[in-house]
Amino acid sequence: MGVTDNAALTHAVGASYSQGMVGDFGRKINDTLFKYNLMERFNLDMRVGATEAAVGFIAKHADGKANAHSARWIDELGLKKGDVQLDAQGRPKMFEADGLSTEQAARMRVAINRWVDGAVLRPDAADKPPWMSDPRFALVSHLKTFVYSFHETIMKRVLHEAEHGNYHPAMAMASYVPIMIASDMLKGLIQGGGQQPEWKDKWGPGDYAWSGMQRAGLFGTGQFLVDAMTHTGSLAGPAVEQLADAAEVLGGREQFKRFAVKSMPANALYAAALKTPATDPNFAD
Repeated sequence: MGVTDNAALTHAVGASYSQGMVGDFGRKINDTLFKYNLMERFNLDMRVGATEAAVGFIAKHADGKANAHSARWIDELGLKKGDVQLDAQGRPKMFEADGLSTEQAARMRVAINRWVDGAVLRPDAADKPPWMSDPRFALVSHLKTFVYSFHETIMKRVLHEAEHGNYHPAMAMASYVPIMIASDMLKGLIQGGGQQPEWKDKWGPGDYAWSGMQRAGLFGTGQFLVDAMTHTGSLAGPAVEQLADAAEVLGGREQFKRFAVKSMPANALYAAALKTPATDPNFAD
């Protein structure tokens, strides 16, 4: 169905981090990194699973009677009456070899890919503002594509469904908050050897809830404004922040050891042993 071929994937994870602006050598490093840390495989497996879910979804709602939104969902996928034909096993026919016309097979292919792209985040240039694809703004736009992708794929879908009286996606999204709070607590215990970070010592229920809402992405692109309220440098991005830290080191206002550790990957795993913080507490969330 074209969901997982190389042309469609375009090494999605590596391209998201490099924004497509690196040369052959840098791209090979990225591809190797995300191959061996299993992120590329994870992305592929999620799309394979989403493809099967899309097939089951279309089969369930094809007659428009599964629930009040079935007919609308099928229409939004671009399928027309008669396009969905079930075989003896109750699965939709997807190819011309199954008896579909060329137009029907094409619409089925588009519908499945549209469903998968609506279920699995795959940051690309279509999600973010055009200026962020300009190499001259690469340092500022670095890593912000993920926020835009979540906003475009998840947030807008939740609002779209709510406008049609379907609040189940909103309830599912609300469940992200306690999940993120629990995962952050677990991460803190692992990194701190059984103790939460010191900057969480005075946190109350409201602080945990606020952190969970941010970590769950409930603010969409509005998260940039929320971050700016606590640290204006966050709008510029991590690359510019690191340049500012380097300037402070040269000016003697920050220890080089702290700067070096913060600049290294996976620093949370060994920062405590080196007796230096892994990240600025303002960005610890």
